[in-house]
Amino acid sequence: MIRTWLVLPLLALLACANPAEDFENICHAEARSGAASIADPAQRALHIAQWVEANVRSSEAKEAMAALAGASFESRGELLRAAAREVGYTGDCPMAEAR
Repeated sequence: MIRTWLVLPLLALLACANPAEDFENICHAEARSGAASIADPAQRALHIAQWVEANVRSSEAKEAMAALAGASFESRGELLRAAAREVGYTGDCPMAEAR
C-alpha cells in the first residue's frame, strides 16, 4: 500500500509531461535558466544543463538531449529543431542557433 502512494504521484507527474512544452523550454533554456548573464561559457553551459535536467520531464525530450550529447557540434542545431518538430513544437529555438 505504501508503495502505491509513492508510485502514483510519480506516474501522474510523468503522465503530465508535455513533449512540445519541454522542447519549448529546451529551445529557450539559456534565457529561462538565467544563464544568459553568466560570462564564462563553461559555467553557462553547466547552468543550462542543470536547468534542463530539472525542468524537462518527457521521455521524448530526454532522449533527444541524450542524442544531442553524442552528435557533432555542427549538427546539433538541426537535430534539436527536427526533434522539436516531431513532437509538434514549431516555435523559435535560440538554442538551435547557439554557437
